[in-house]
Parts: sequence; structure tokens; C-alpha cells
Amino acid sequence: VKDNKLTGKEFIIIPQTINDGKQSFIMEWNGRIYSCAIPDVEMNSSTQCTINISAMQSNSNVLSSFAGKIKEWSSLPPIDTDNMEDYTAIHISALSFSLSNVYRIYHEGVPVAEVCREYLKSASLTSRAIIAYPVDENEKTDLSNGIILQLADRNDTICGGKISWNTDDYGFTYTKGKSTGIDKLYIDNNHKLLLEKPENAIKVNVACYTLRDIRKGVSTEYPIVKIGAQYWMGGELHATTYRDGTPLKKQTDLGTDKAGYYKPDKYDIHFYNGEAILAGELAPEGWKIPSDADWEQLKNYTGNNTSILKAGEWQTMVSGEVVPVNNHTRFNAFPVGMWYNKSHNSPNKMTAFWSWDYTKHTLSESTFYFLGESNEFVKSTAHVTGKPYYKALSIRCIKE
Repeated sequence: VKDNKLTGKEFIIIPQTINDGKQSFIMEWNGRIYSCAIPDVEMNSSTQCTINISAMQSNSNVLSSFAGKIKEWSSLPPIDTDNMEDYTAIHISALSFSLSNVYRIYHEGVPVAEVCREYLKSASLTSRAIIAYPVDENEKTDLSNGIILQLADRNDTICGGKISWNTDDYGFTYTKGKSTGIDKLYIDNNHKLLLEKPENAIKVNVACYTLRDIRKGVSTEYPIVKIGAQYWMGGELHATTYRDGTPLKKQTDLGTDKAGYYKPDKYDIHFYNGEAILAGELAPEGWKIPSDADWEQLKNYTGNNTSILKAGEWQTMVSGEVVPVNNHTRFNAFPVGMWYNKSHNSPNKMTAFWSWDYTKHTLSESTFYFLGESNEFVKSTAHVTGKPYYKALSIRCIKE
């Protein structure tokens, strides 16, 4: 994007006459999906033309795009269109999942469905998947009535079936569909998800579902990742104030009873000491620091396999060989290290996360580590409650 104009995007139209605004193309812009009518124009072969698209997000922007680089083509005058065309079909192929693993589908400003790219793991079905769920009137996702739309790691004809998450063990059950993949989804006026277009299909808008955390006028946006029945932030917390705007002081020393955050000069990483967590609300509104039970649930769902949570290049912490990682869940646990003994410690070798005890209303005795030489969860209780905290760790929040 340059000068508020999107360039370099192109599409090819088979030579034909376009009229009555009956044909359109779909584009994603900053996590939102737009259906743009193709204006009345007669497209001949070996012809290119610029289309100026008037689209509105937070303010007016003009996107400009042109097609045709195979050879020198004659040009038509620029034509105009906008993103005002309503559409009823949700095109799965148009969802890039580049900003978040979750999209929300809106009707008249109200969320009615959710489409997630997630990792299914069970004895009977393990695959990266795209799944649609209805959203109820309280804006809560109904995880008992999902539809499996696509499976990236399987070619058998089971898509289109129902998936239901259990509240007891947070596993899932599913019924097989009859398709190798679904590319369109519809919603009727009862907000029911359908694979065939009904007569009463409602008009919808699609937007990337992210966590936007605004503190003291500064907005930080985090991706959201669904793993099993949990929704996690797809990155570590980067807050430098509490939720109410009270500033946190940047620190270098540990164990001084001073709440603060620690940031290495060469990395965009934020670590927090125990005093910072005890002193105020750090988690964004509607989110929380995970408990031991939350971490254990993640451990159980993944089969105690952090390879599907870890990303980037890892090194060994102590000895042995580095184990492979694949980040299938897109949890994005990078080996950022920790803050220890007045400096950034063990980058590229490990990462560690705080946990909270919601019964005692204090820090948990446990810290959860991922290491380069192991793909198992490592749970440590090395620090002692009531003593100065001698380490600063990452915070990864989970949705309440």
C-alpha cells in the first residue's frame, strides 16, 4: 500500500460483457472481506484497465488495482466501483487467516457465526482444519454445533459433518460429512449455518477477529487462536501499562519488590516480574492470565506435545539435539527466553509463562516452560511464595 492505494493486485476476466452489477470479486483488506461489484464494461482480450475501489474502514481510502502484465495490452479508461454490494455467500477461499486464526461473521452489526482455522487432535481425527460455528445472541460461540468445512491433511470425504466439543474433557466428537471440502457457507434468517443457499439467506459481513487492547490511547492488536475449546492470544503480552492506564516502569534488576517489565534492547519482547502481576490488572478486558488448570488442559489436548505450539528456530537449553517443531496450532511460542540475573537469558533456547492461582488469588507456584531439546510441557515450582521474585517471564493470556 502506498499513498492509500493498493497496487500489484490483479485478476483476470474472461472476455465478456459485464452489466447489471451481477458479477463481483472478493478481496480481503486489513482482515475484512469485501465483495466489490464489477462495473459495466465490455472486456476484450489483450485489454487491461485500472479499477478504482472506494472502500470505507475507519476512514476514506481509495484502493487502486490493475490487471495484465503478460504483454503490452491496450488500455481502457479507469472505471469505478465500491464495496457496497451485499453478499450472502461466505467464501472460505477468500479467508487468508493472516491476522488471526478466527473470523467473525456479522449480520447488521451483530456476530452470528465464527470461522476458525484450528488443529484437531484425537485418536480418530487429527488434522489442520477450517470449522464454522454459530454464535448465539450473547455473542458466545456455540462449540457444540460446528461444521467441518475443510481438512488440510486428509483427502477422504468427511467434510460437511458436525463437530461438537465436550465440556467435560474438552475433547470432540464428530459425524462424517460427504465432501472433500466446502468452499461456501450460508446463514439463514434463523442464524442457522447451511452449506446450500436457502431462499432466506441473510446478508453478511466478514471480519478478522482479533484482540484489540487499548491502553492510554495506544492500541495493540493480538491474533486469536482456538486450540481445542480454549481461545488464546496468538502472541505474548506487550503492555507497558496496567489495564486502567497506570504505567509500568521498565526495570533491569530483579528481586527489588518493584513492579515492572523488562525489555531487551534488540528484541520486541516484554517480560514481567511477579510483583507486576500482583500489583494490578495486566490482562486485557475479557481475558486472563491462565491458571494451572488452563495449562494442563492445553497439555492434555495436545497430548503433551509442544511441537504443535512452538515456532521459529530453537537451540538446546542444556544438552542433546533440538527436536522438530511445526506450530500446527499457530500458538506461536517462539524461544524468547526470560529475564534472569539482570539480563536477557537463554534466547533461542526456551520460553516460560506465568500462571495464576484463582483460588488463593496470587501467583501460582508453577511456571510452564518450553525447551528446545524437548517437546513436552515442563512444569517447575522453583520459586517460593513470599520471597522476592528472581525472574521475569512472558505472559500469554486466555479468554475468560
